[in-house]
Amino acid sequence: MHDLALDGLVDSRQGIGNFIRERSGDGVTIGLSNFTSSVASGRLRLVRTLLADELIPASALLAEKLSVQAGSKLRHLVRLDSEGGAPLSVDEVLMLPARARVIDEAMAASPLFMYLWQQKNRTNLVRTYYEITVNMPTMEEQEQLQINSEVPVLATSESIMH
Repeated sequence: MHDLALDGLVDSRQGIGNFIRERSGDGVTIGLSNFTSSVASGRLRLVRTLLADELIPASALLAEKLSVQAGSKLRHLVRLDSEGGAPLSVDEVLMLPARARVIDEAMAASPLFMYLWQQKNRTNLVRTYYEITVNMPTMEEQEQLQINSEVPVLATSESIMH
C-alpha cells in the first residue's frame, strides 16, 4: 500500500482507509524516495540513452561548487530518460575525472547509475543538495524532449556529498 501511495495510485487516510485514485492523463509519477527501487523492481520501465560522454572545462560557477579551479576538466555525461518510448527528462552528470574512472558506457547509460557508481567505488553518499528552477527550453532540449519552445522545463541540480 505504501508503494501504491508513493506512486499516486492510492490515497491513504488514517482512521478511514485506503482509496484508489483516478489517474489523470498518461503521465508517469516518479517519487524521489523510491526511484531506484521502482527502476530495479521493473515498476518504472525507464530507458536511459547515453547522448554524450566528454571532458569539458569547469565554468567559474561549477568550479566553485566542486571546489576546483575554473577550467579544470570535468567528465560530462548527458543521458535521455524515456518511459514507454516517451522522453521524460535529460539527465546530466558533471564529475571530476578521478571520481569517474570506474564509469563505463553501460554504467553511464543505466537508470541505476548512482547506485552502481556507489557500489563500484565502495562509497556511500552522505547528503544531496537540490536546486530546482523552471526555465524555457533550449533548442537542444526541445529536440531531445520533443516539445515546443513554449513548454517550460523543470531543471533540478543535485550536488552530492560523500
